[in-house]
Amino acid sequence: MISFSILIAVHDPCAEHEFCQNGGSCTNTGVHYTCICAENFYGKNCTNVIKQCNSSSECLNGGFCASVDSVRFCKCHSNFSGAFCEFKNGNCSDDAACLNGGRCHQVGERAFKCQCTDEYTGTVCEIQLNIIYVYLRRLTKTPEVLFAILFIFIAFAGLSNGEAENNSSKRSSVSRKGKRSRKQAAGTASKSSVPDVKCNEKVDEPKNDSSCSSEMGQATRRLQKKSKARRKRYRRTLDQSEVSSSVFEIARRLRKKAIESGSPETV
Repeated sequence: MISFSILIAVHDPCAEHEFCQNGGSCTNTGVHYTCICAENFYGKNCTNVIKQCNSSSECLNGGFCASVDSVRFCKCHSNFSGAFCEFKNGNCSDDAACLNGGRCHQVGERAFKCQCTDEYTGTVCEIQLNIIYVYLRRLTKTPEVLFAILFIFIAFAGLSNGEAENNSSKRSSVSRKGKRSRKQAAGTASKSSVPDVKCNEKVDEPKNDSSCSSEMGQATRRLQKKSKARRKRYRRTLDQSEVSSSVFEIARRLRKKAIESGSPETV
């Protein structure tokens, strides 16, 4: 008896060529193939991009923003995928997929995402947060608390702005008074440059008498002392005005930030 053995070659397009791009996986359907695209890509060969990047700073986990045919997308390392390389490749069934009590969520067939607790962050919850960030993170999870914080911040900014405006008006008033005082001091100094000393009223007394010179010197020193005190008070007033101006500017910036961070209905 003669026996024949027939070998039938099975065509596998996935083994012959790497059709699926950008991290897509190839599935053999007999004669044809099907690409299962990674997150943020679609199309027959996973060449179309859903979300584009503007710079490499948007790409996480060491990825970089690449430009191919006028299309910009995050080029991820082999262990990561997603629009911005935010997913780690693997399965939630893997041991210790998410660290420090994080919850694992499967994304497609090849990647997963970790939902971290309040104390940790990172792709697999590997980064421990500062206690201040933990507290703020817990507060912002409650809309009522977040709205209350925003309301208090806006009220404080408005109060500071009102106080700054009052200080500004007081500063203008004090500045005008200071100018008038300086003019009066200058006028007094010009009028009193020659002190009214009655030591030379008598004709028979010499004009360069020593007692007369002493009295004139004392009067001049008194006048200089008063003028110096006025200038010192004026400088102090100007310093207070500058402080008020700084407070007003800080309050204005706080109010601007509060307006930008809040919705139009809230503000």
